[in-house]
Amino acid sequence: MVKQEWKEIIKQQGLHQRSDKELAAMLTSHEAKKQDIDEALYWITKYPDYRRKQLEEQGLTAIDIEAQVLSETNSYKSKSAKLDLLVGAIKEKLKTKSRS
Repeated sequence: MVKQEWKEIIKQQGLHQRSDKELAAMLTSHEAKKQDIDEALYWITKYPDYRRKQLEEQGLTAIDIEAQVLSETNSYKSKSAKLDLLVGAIKEKLKTKSRS
């Protein structure tokens, strides 16, 4: 399943048309983004009360705070999963290019 998803991403992102240098730069950039997203996800899941307090200080209601925390958590999870696939696809493309 993952390899099929990688093939789709490679086609959608035009990775098959990129040079090794461009792919390497993209890989570095996306790995850094993934690290930032994963760190944000760690903090919001490990310390949600800290984020709630920040939102409370901004004047949000309890219902809005819970909705915001859930929204941010889901957003970070989704972005992390997408970056996982993209990073995997770039690595796969670099690997297959090096074989040919």
